[in-house]
Amino acid sequence: MSEKTIKIAGKTFAPMISAAELQARVNELGATIWRENASDNPLFIVMLSGAYVFAADLLRTIPTAVDMAFVKYSSYEGTQSTGSLKREIGLPDSIKGRTCIVVEDIIDSGVTMKQFAADLKDKGAANVKIASLLVKPENNKTDIKADYFGFEISKEFVIGYGLDFDGNARNLDSIYKCID
Repeated sequence: MSEKTIKIAGKTFAPMISAAELQARVNELGATIWRENASDNPLFIVMLSGAYVFAADLLRTIPTAVDMAFVKYSSYEGTQSTGSLKREIGLPDSIKGRTCIVVEDIIDSGVTMKQFAADLKDKGAANVKIASLLVKPENNKTDIKADYFGFEISKEFVIGYGLDFDGNARNLDSIYKCID
């Protein structure tokens, strides 16, 4: 990871979590998730668009083929959560009686994940677990918690490794925090 700041759309971002730190933690998470859930034949549900990089790396740590589905909910505009949830790609139909492991990029306010977990339960999921790369406990306005998480961060707005700023910077291999 470059030790230099980067500028995107008039905002300055500084390095926060390096590519090497990310990969090491993702490998640990993958091993733990599989050890604890392999016998359940879990369905991995990837939250688009932000979790795609994390999900790709995480699921490659699993030593066998797994079932996965993709959903898309949104609640962000710019650097702020809107507080409302918009479903863009819906839930898969094949979750009844399944253990569902939701792969998320970040739990910020918790609003999106709380609603999504409730939707999974309503559709008959036997068990819902959350694997989030990042969590922001200071911002969480709900009782939702990640069963597995990579890093706990404070309130900063972050980009990179799938996380974006109005669609930009998802491709960065490290995570950067906004400093202005």
